[in-house]
Amino acid sequence: MRLEWLEDLLAVIETGSFSVAAHRRILTQSAFSRRMQMLEGYLGAEIFDRSRKPIRVNEATLAQTDRIRSLVHDLRMLAHDLKQHERTLHRRISIACQHSIIATAGSRLAKDLLARQDLTVRLHSANFDECLGLLLTNQTELVLVHLASTIPLPARPDFFEILPLKQDHFVPVANAAVAQLVGTGSVPHIAYPGDIFLGRLFDREISSRVNPAITLTAQVETALTLAALQMAEEGLGVVWAPLSLCRTAIAQGRLLNLSDRLPQCPMELMAIRLSGSKTALEDEVWSILPEIRL
Repeated sequence: MRLEWLEDLLAVIETGSFSVAAHRRILTQSAFSRRMQMLEGYLGAEIFDRSRKPIRVNEATLAQTDRIRSLVHDLRMLAHDLKQHERTLHRRISIACQHSIIATAGSRLAKDLLARQDLTVRLHSANFDECLGLLLTNQTELVLVHLASTIPLPARPDFFEILPLKQDHFVPVANAAVAQLVGTGSVPHIAYPGDIFLGRLFDREISSRVNPAITLTAQVETALTLAALQMAEEGLGVVWAPLSLCRTAIAQGRLLNLSDRLPQCPMELMAIRLSGSKTALEDEVWSILPEIRL
């Protein structure tokens, strides 16, 4: 059984709602439901009353709320103490990066830290919501993510310390053949799922600003920006991506920046950590982040 399953259950008990609990836990509704099914499978007992709409925690489970809350607290403290001992002993820092960042800023950060410090760096690659989930569950000490003003953090801001690191832009790119189609009516488009950060950013900042004379036709959908850029190079369509990630391909002529014909928007690379007390190593790494060229 996983600790986060019990944390998920507590969220349902405290909010009384699957959808609100999923939002609190930074999970999609389907992913949250799967985790609750896995918890029931592990326990071998039903914990929800599915005869009622909406589904609710059943009375037998509600009667165990104090025991569940105590168990979650004890497991959190045990995991925290063991991880802190290991990290302090081995001078290890764990950093989670969005998939679109791991190959650029994430690798440069790891290289610089290893050159400056006597430590070990563990890098995790995940989507935006998963990065914050790793942070909130103390599975990483630091995350690097892109943020935009129109997409707030899906948790209370006072949970976090946020350090701006670098300005970036969400730009449209395509190979030369696809670029010639822009302005002719239908343009093939490589899309992101609407439930990931770049998909939400596209929906809020880009789609409504596309010239009405241009029709973006989704040819393929992927959650991986590096894969989307490779598809763009092969002519599958135009894709929006962080400029920092496609700058080399643009400089080499493999992709064209179409910001003069299609909308783009600003974004910013941020470092985020949880508020509260930190180890000396965590503060050491945090303090030198602004000095590193990302």
